[in-house]
Amino acid sequence: MATPYPPDPGQQPPYNQPPHGMPPPGMPPQGPPPQGPPPPGPPPGPPLGMGGYPSPPDKGFFGALFDFNFDYFVTSKVIKVLYVLGMVAVALSTLISLVSAFVVMGDTPGMGIVLLVATPILGMIYLILLRIWMELLIVIFKIGEDLRAMRERGGF
Repeated sequence: MATPYPPDPGQQPPYNQPPHGMPPPGMPPQGPPPQGPPPPGPPPGPPLGMGGYPSPPDKGFFGALFDFNFDYFVTSKVIKVLYVLGMVAVALSTLISLVSAFVVMGDTPGMGIVLLVATPILGMIYLILLRIWMELLIVIFKIGEDLRAMRERGGF
């Protein structure tokens, strides 16, 4: 039996059929056009990078590495690797210091206990200082990128 059209108020329309009064899928809705200005689109010009400034074209790691004018920075590309290497170095030195604390504890137990307590604290302090140093490097390079973008825009 065919479904009556329009359907009863309590009855759902068949699958893939719009409810009564709605346009079929793929057809624009009928009715008055929307009022007001159209929504703003993206601004014309090159794609915007950090801080809303145009970013220079990316030359890749090796292109930046062999850029003798220093227009492209390598540090921002390798900072994550440097941070991981620094974390590994801090972890290894902390582990070696912990082992040496147990060795020292055999000769002078008081000094061994002090080293056993101080070593993890110093390792954490070194890790915090490493992170701060890496963040400062990134901030300096981002300031340089923003100044370049301002200069290219003519605002500086």
